[in-house]
Order: sequence, then C-alpha cells, then structure tokens
Amino acid sequence: MTNPIEQHQFRLEKTLNLLRQGGIFSLSSKARQTMENQAEALMGRLGAMEARYLTIGLVGGTGVGKSTLMNALAGKSIASTSHRRPHTDRVLIYRHAEADAPPIPGPLDVPRREILHQGDDIRRILLCDLPDFDSLVGEHRERVIQFMEHLDLLLWVTSPEKYADRKFYDFLLQVPKARENFTFLLNKVDLLFQGETLEKGYEQLNLVTTRFNDLLKERGIDEPLLFAVSSQEAFEGKFLSPWNQFLVFRQHVFRERNAKQISAIKAQNLDVEIKTLTSLFEKEIQNLEEAGRILGETIQAFEADRSMWVGKGRGIIDRWFDHEIQERISFSQGDPSRLVGPGFGVAALFFAFGKGSSRNFENRMTPSVFEPPEQISKAFHRRYQWFEDHLSHRFLHENLSPLLQTRLGEILHIQRRFENLGEAFFHSAAAYAEEKRQSSLRGFRFFQWAVYGFILAAFLLSTGGKDAWHRLLDPSLETFMHLLLSVIGTLFSTKGLAALGSYLIINLVAGFIFYRRYRNILLRNTGKNIGRLKEMLVRVWMENIEAVVRDLADFREDLLNRSKELSSLEKDDGLSKEPLIP
Repeated sequence: MTNPIEQHQFRLEKTLNLLRQGGIFSLSSKARQTMENQAEALMGRLGAMEARYLTIGLVGGTGVGKSTLMNALAGKSIASTSHRRPHTDRVLIYRHAEADAPPIPGPLDVPRREILHQGDDIRRILLCDLPDFDSLVGEHRERVIQFMEHLDLLLWVTSPEKYADRKFYDFLLQVPKARENFTFLLNKVDLLFQGETLEKGYEQLNLVTTRFNDLLKERGIDEPLLFAVSSQEAFEGKFLSPWNQFLVFRQHVFRERNAKQISAIKAQNLDVEIKTLTSLFEKEIQNLEEAGRILGETIQAFEADRSMWVGKGRGIIDRWFDHEIQERISFSQGDPSRLVGPGFGVAALFFAFGKGSSRNFENRMTPSVFEPPEQISKAFHRRYQWFEDHLSHRFLHENLSPLLQTRLGEILHIQRRFENLGEAFFHSAAAYAEEKRQSSLRGFRFFQWAVYGFILAAFLLSTGGKDAWHRLLDPSLETFMHLLLSVIGTLFSTKGLAALGSYLIINLVAGFIFYRRYRNILLRNTGKNIGRLKEMLVRVWMENIEAVVRDLADFREDLLNRSKELSSLEKDDGLSKEPLIP
C-alpha cells in the first residue's frame, strides 16, 4: 500500500490524466482547464510536503543490536557496526539516497554524520542512530538530549542481557521528551530460547518482559509500549518465530509515519481541497452511467429483435431484386459469344436497337447493374438512422451532455457506414454474378452449330440437284466441279434465289429462336441463383448492423470504465481511518 501523500498524488495524477485525455463530457473546456490548474497546484503542494520525514531516534547501550534493527526495518543492509566505531560521539543519520534532503533536526552543534542508503521501505523515514548512552558524558550528553527533543519517535532498545542496567533508566529519566512517543524494544529475544524447550523459553521471556515493565513503571512510565523482537531473525528473512513481535513493531512505526503525514495533510486542508476537486466529477459519473444504461438497453433491444432486423433487411432486398433487376442481372451475365451464327447477330441487334441505344450491351455489362436504386438505398439508410435517432432522443430525454451526443455521432458515423454497406453489396453481388457467369454452355453452342449445319446442308442439297449429288457418290475432280457449277447455276436462277431467300429466313428464325432460348436459359439460371444471392446480401446486411452494435458495446464499456475511474477518485481516501502500512 502507499502512504497518504503517495495516495493523494496517485488520485491527482489520475485526475489530471482524465482531464487531459479529453474524455470528460460534462465539463466545458474552460471548466476542465480550471480543474487542471487546481490539480497541478495541489500536486505542487503535495510535492513540497513529500519532503517531510518521520524522524526516529534509536537509543540504546553498546551491543543491543541497533544496526541489525535498522537493517530489518529497511528490508536490506543499510547500517553496520563499522559506521559507529570511528564515530562513537556522533549522531548517525540514515537517509534514502534518492529522497530529498530534509532540514537537519535538532541543534546544529550536535556532531552528526549522514549515511545514504537504498532501503525503499523506509524512503520517508529518517533513522537517527544516537551515540550509546553509556558512552555519553558532560556537555555532549546534554546536546544529544536536546537533539532527541526534536525527533518524532524514540525507540529505546535493550536486550535480555542489559534491560536491567541502571544507566539505561537514569538516562531515560533525563530525557524530557513527551513519553507517549517512547517505544521500548527488547531485542535479541532469541537468546532466551537458545538451548531451551519452547515452554522454558516462553517462561523466561515472560519473566524478562514482566520485570522490564515493572522497572519502567517505577520510572513513571505507567503503560509502556513494549515489543519483544529478534531483529536478526527478521533481517535474515526467516520464518518469524511466534514469539517474535517484529512485524507488529514494524506496523507501529509505519502507522507513526502515516499519522504524521496525515496530520500535515489535514493541517493544510489538502484532503478537503482534493475531495472538493474530485467531487466536480459527480455530474460526469451520472452522465456516464446513464448513457451506459441507455446503450445497454438499446443493445438488448437489438438482440431481442434480431429476427425482425433480419426480416427488414430481407424485405428491402426482395423489393430490390424484383423482376426488372433479375432480368438486368441475367443480361449482365449474358455474353453473345455463346450464341453463334445468326443468333449472335440477332442478339447484337436486340442489344443495339431493341432495348434503346442508351442501354447497349456494353452498358449492360458494367457493374452498375448491382447498385441499388434510390428508394432501396433510402430504406437501408433509414434502418441505420434508427440507431442515431433512437439514442439521441434517449440522451436528450435524460438531459445528458451534448458532448456525449457528439461522441455518439462520431462512433455511429451513419453516412460512412451506409457507404460501406453499399460497397459491400456491390462487391458481393458483382463477385457472385461473375462466378455464375463462367458457365460456357458448350452443349448449347454445339446444338446451335448442329442446327445451322443442318440448314446449310438442306440448302446445298436443294441448289445442287439430285443428279449432281448422286454423281458425287463416285468422287472425282470432275464430279465435284459438276456439283459446284450446278449449285452456282441454280443460285442465279429463279429457283435458286427463292432457295437463298428461304435459307436466310430460316437462319434468321433459327437465330431468333436461339436468342430467345439463350435469354430463357439466363433467366432460369438467374432465378435459381437469385435466392442464394439474396441470402448472401442479407448476411452482409446483418454483419454491418452487428458492427454498429459492437461499436456501441465498446462505447458503453469505455463509458463504464471511465465512470469507475471517476468513482474511485470520489471515494473517501481513508485519512480519518486507520492509516495504511506498506
């Protein structure tokens, strides 16, 4: 957990992020800028306050384990006896290397030495290792006592071997510091359990702590706060013995740190100002939650009426694919090359003149035949528009922020979605038609060649004469030339001209018949495939509508997440409750 200052900094940083992201719908740009300025000012005041430390003084005699105790508090090695040996008359001040340098506590004439460390657990705690009280004499003793008066917390450290030392209690009586800030530690308690059964160890511990309490009470400390610890065991990271109260002691230290920071925050009224600032999001939270509810109901309504949406799309597509569009699609698939001889000519004539020059064959083959007419486009557009009209009406009815409606319009972007639907319809229909156009109708082409060949054979038989054709049974160049001359002679006769006219008419009739036959084949094949094409377009329609619903669901999720973020800023930060510990 964070300490109170870090907790407030976190809230203000989140506030600034939300304001700068531009996703606040209920505040004008001017109001957002004002809130941002206020949050930055509060951040600055918290930054200045962050330099405050909880200053702890460790008082004890030689060999009671103060260095090990500090290492255990920091969670890593920050102190050693080598620091103390050349400086037995100095106060050793342990400060985190990356934390701001605090004002030096106490009188400036007290010898001191600052030692930097990297113990993040005590980043905002200043540990002051005081000279061993049994080595202090005269004026130096007085200056150290004066120094102790400026500390927030005094830890009186002793051990089972030295807790009864009279010098300890004599020094205790000389310190005028408020005794409610005294904490007593009986360190090295593990010595009482070495070589003993657990029961015997507890018995010895009870005797020592009882006697220690009695000695303190005799010196006027009626309810001493006493912890029995083994800092060595805690520092080594072992599983703590049940009798080791180090974790409880550590919690007490961090409560003291948080209590000091809370007092500073309250003294400057920062908690009230921060809460007042974040309370301005209350209207935003209501807007976001209400918009999320409306979006959720709209999505649920769509899911409940999904079959209706499918039916609406199918009905519009059915009106689109009436007889005219079916015929246009059929002929867009047509290719006169599948007609041979006179049939090809008849088809070309019909394409050129029979249907009007503005709708010739080339135009019929363009993909524009798959573009829905205006009335069909409007029908699709109205279904899209329903989402925006319905939600806008609900937003207006609930008096939600106009910025929310603007954002909704950006997400729906009806015109863009409508254009995308048109493109999807166009490409799907064109691709489907192209796929179905690949049939070469080889049997139909063979049948045409066979019929035209039969007509030609009949024409040649009628113009060559029976005798000439009979003589061809004995083939030779002479008989072949005789047949050719007979045909030519007949063609330039009255009989031959009549036969030629008949031949042309029969070919023209056959070509028209084949053209009609080809057209019926196209219409019949299109009729078979049009149902599948419609179903494919219905799927395209529903995929596009479901994309709208997914985007609305994402928008709703984003709104609710923002609401949760803002609600977390609105909650009480707990400064009036039990302070948090790391």
